[in-house]
Amino acid sequence: MTPREETKIMFKIVDRAMLEVFSSIGEKRINVLMDLDNTHDIIPLDLPRLLTAPTPDFVHDMAGIYRHFNRQTMEMDGCFLPRYALPAHNQEGV
Repeated sequence: MTPREETKIMFKIVDRAMLEVFSSIGEKRINVLMDLDNTHDIIPLDLPRLLTAPTPDFVHDMAGIYRHFNRQTMEMDGCFLPRYALPAHNQEGV
């Protein structure tokens, strides 16, 4: 997948997340996008599968990224691992 294709999918993921996860807390779209992009840099995500994930799995990953991605250290806190991390990072191989 090219970087341009990844970016397009990330924008779609953020659009969905803004509706399903962040609508009630008023988080800024740019923050959600940056957290997703930075997470993908350190823990490669299966972006197409995340985009089409069932709602509980999608909410788990996006809320978990929002809660555990540390913008100061650029690392994931609390040993959080998204369900849609690529198999090299996810021992369960979701």
